Amino acid sequence: MFLLLIDPTAVQLSYRDLAYRSGVALGSAAVVLDELKAKAFITTSDKRRSLTRRRELLDLWITGYSGPLRPRLLSGTFEAPDRDSDETMQRVHSVFSRRDLDYATTGGFAADILTRHYRGRDLTIFTSKLSPEMLKELRWLPARTGRIAVLRMFAPTILWSPVGASTYKVARPLLVYAELLHGGSERERETAQIIYAEHLAPLLDVDTV
Repeated sequence: MFLLLIDPTAVQLSYRDLAYRSGVALGSAAVVLDELKAKAFITTSDKRRSLTRRRELLDLWITGYSGPLRPRLLSGTFEAPDRDSDETMQRVHSVFSRRDLDYATTGGFAADILTRHYRGRDLTIFTSKLSPEMLKELRWLPARTGRIAVLRMFAPTILWSPVGASTYKVARPLLVYAELLHGGSERERETAQIIYAEHLAPLLDVDTV
């Protein structure tokens, strides 16, 4: 569902290619796609598939993100000795770049890169790997209510290259939007609507929230 929402043309791919790009097993992809067909989110005409009711599909995915998906992706929460999130991200970028590993920031920090509207104090990062050695380099300590949340990078399509992006790697706007709604504060929801209007509405062929 994530892949179809960020790239509606992906509905034309084979099940095998959809599974590969989504980072899931072929059987899992087939189950989801068959269900989407049964519920008429995917229709077929002249042997070509089309993705329909995209806004409704987005709402279902957002519910699934905060529900079953995000808790399964959470690798841990941490605290860092840095003065602010920018210092923390400088260290993240340095450590991951030196090890040639992928990461992507999401939530408020990524939203600030995309909109210059809101950042907040919390930092949420998708990573491909987080070892004890890396935690030592990052100077992070586990903390149940830590301001840093680390999520497992569940698919290569998480990474995005926005025009004029900063040094830091940013997650897809759909994930930034979902994380802001998960946070749930008034400023986060306000910023989520900006992300929606600027980055998601064009993919959904709608103009209003």
